[in-house]
Order: sequence, then C-alpha cells, then structure tokens
Amino acid sequence: NGGCADAVPYVAGTRYEIGALVSNLNQKYRCDVAGWCSSDATWAYEPGEGLYWKDAWTGLGACSTPPQVTITAPTDGQVVLAGSNNEITANASDSDGTVTQVEFFANNDRLGVVTQAPY
Repeated sequence: NGGCADAVPYVAGTRYEIGALVSNLNQKYRCDVAGWCSSDATWAYEPGEGLYWKDAWTGLGACSTPPQVTITAPTDGQVVLAGSNNEITANASDSDGTVTQVEFFANNDRLGVVTQAPY
C-alpha cells in the first residue's frame, strides 16, 4: 500500500478530488471527501496531522521503509575499554532503496563513515 511514486506532495488549499493520492510526512493518503481534503485549514485536515484528518483522508502506509542496520562488532554485551582501538562493523540493507553509506556514532559523536560494503 505504500510507495509514493503515484502521489503528489500535499499542499494545503490545493483542490483534491475524491481518490486523489498525496504524500505527507513520508506517508501516503487517499482523499475521501474532496471539500475537506482541499481545505486550507491544516489544523483540521492536514493528512496525518490535522485534528480531523481521518474524516477527510485514508492513510495508505509509509512512502518508504527505513533501512535496517545491525551492529555485528563489537557484539552485544562485549566490554569495550575507553581509549582502546575497536573495530565497529555492521550489516545494512534497504528493501526499497540502496544503502550508500553507514555512519557510526557514540554518544552523538560521529566516529566515522563507511561508503562501501562490508560496513
């Protein structure tokens, strides 16, 4: 149900017909009530956000699926000593896209970037 290639980005106040497909906040929606979908009252009818959005729209799912990343080293529970050199490795995949890089962080500090598998 996801995938947003056939959906236009939502813009408040734009005229939407019943059945129109829009994307908003990485989600896809179908217009069910043209007058409400076309409203410029984002507080009420912005898809996924407005107070009454479910009265105007049907949510159809995510536009994209987030990549999956699993740290392979160090292993879960392994003791890592501060100040020591340690290799960090990961497996990364993206079911609806391509992994172009993996960034490694510790306590919000960027440790490095790997741009080719294996990561």
